[in-house]
Amino acid sequence: MKLSIIPTFLTALLFCIPPNDATAAGAPVNATIRVTIIAMPNAEALQFSAKQDLSGNPAEALAALERLVVEEKATSVANLALTSRSGVNGMTSSGTISLNCTATVSPDKEVADITIVLSNHDHNMTSSVAVSIGEAIFLGSMQRPADKTMTEYFFAKVSAE
Repeated sequence: MKLSIIPTFLTALLFCIPPNDATAAGAPVNATIRVTIIAMPNAEALQFSAKQDLSGNPAEALAALERLVVEEKATSVANLALTSRSGVNGMTSSGTISLNCTATVSPDKEVADITIVLSNHDHNMTSSVAVSIGEAIFLGSMQRPADKTMTEYFFAKVSAE
């Protein structure tokens, strides 16, 4: 009789131990995607792109562009941010720029798969990439739709809570 109590006790204990990860317990995880758009004249953009490793070291490239904004050698076009539950699509806009995105955060909250659609006038940029949480990623660049003498750079960062 005592032996039959042990499996029952172990089964009950198994259901009482909380999981280590909040996502495993079904708690929703919020993901915030921040998109930074910075523009500079085409000639300077060409030189900047030749010097910077945009894809290899996007955090350094973004920091360099932000310094150029402070020095008034580049222009901050938009800083969009959107928070939604992991895996849920969201949308925000600022003027003529709209951001449609989904971020699916890994259970360990270290990586997110993101799908981003950025629209500015008639120009669209779509990207689907994996990014480490908290790290900057270079999404791309294009000529500014309203002013073909300017190049716009697009960067994103994802955080999870």
